[in-house]
Amino acid sequence: MVRMDAVRRELRGSAIALVMVAVTTVVVYALTQSLEVRRGSVMYLLPVLLAGWHLGLIPALVAAVAGVLCSGYFFFSPYYSFYLSRPDISSFRRTTASTSPGRTKFSISCCSWWLPG
Repeated sequence: MVRMDAVRRELRGSAIALVMVAVTTVVVYALTQSLEVRRGSVMYLLPVLLAGWHLGLIPALVAAVAGVLCSGYFFFSPYYSFYLSRPDISSFRRTTASTSPGRTKFSISCCSWWLPG
């Protein structure tokens, strides 16, 4: 049986982790506007590390997911959207060809149903 104390602790830690991600987003956004830094995605490691160190595993995972979503939404083109443009298939094929020459045909044929072109 899960104790309510543990659930409250994890929820409190998750809320603190989300606040840390929000503060990081504001700081990174200010830095990208004032210093013309292109990307600030690495800064999202700070709330993940702090949450993992002080709050535990679940708040760290919440911070990691929230950081990825905020980073993708605010700092990657197209801005303020979760839309993904068409992926570059040639780089995927080069990667699979260089990592596993014996399985290249298999990996490309298995994934060709979702890869355009």
